Amino acid sequence: MEKVTAYKPEDVEAGGRLEHLERAANRSHDRQALAEGRYDEIISYHWSIWGMHAAKLTAFRSTEHPDPYGATDAELKKEAIAMIKAHPLDHLVMTLPFIWRGAPFLFPLLLYTLYYAWRRHEASLAAYVLPSLGLIMFHALLSHFIPRYAISNVPIGAICFVLLLHRWVASRNRTTRSGETTQSTIRSA
Repeated sequence: MEKVTAYKPEDVEAGGRLEHLERAANRSHDRQALAEGRYDEIISYHWSIWGMHAAKLTAFRSTEHPDPYGATDAELKKEAIAMIKAHPLDHLVMTLPFIWRGAPFLFPLLLYTLYYAWRRHEASLAAYVLPSLGLIMFHALLSHFIPRYAISNVPIGAICFVLLLHRWVASRNRTTRSGETTQSTIRSA
């Protein structure tokens, strides 16, 4: 991967040029800053979200809000929706990396199965695949789409893989048999 991206593993470590992308639980600096309420000193994106949540939760608790957790979640949700509305194209562009993160093999397989169904005019196969593709797009558009979110689509992907493999083997066998028939007809003549 280093050849493709020009980034080295040490780039995500403390002091590296990509340290803000590290989400490992062992980020002691970020964890300590979070525990001590120094939210502006948190470096990684992952831990900064926890810092934002903790800061808002502390603010709602200080006002003795009846539901500080619910209010914090509602406030963060409102901010997230405002960011999406402010930059919808950026949000759409990020769906591709999220698809790659959450379903790197499943999404192309389901997409190819949909294409196959369209080419063969098999509406039932397309109808079988479309809900899974919709669910993957839903997660890619509205979440950080970690791989476990795609687990419910794996059985459908497995069935599509077996179906496509079966049809590919069957078409190869038909081609081979038609070639053998032609050869045997030529020999007998």
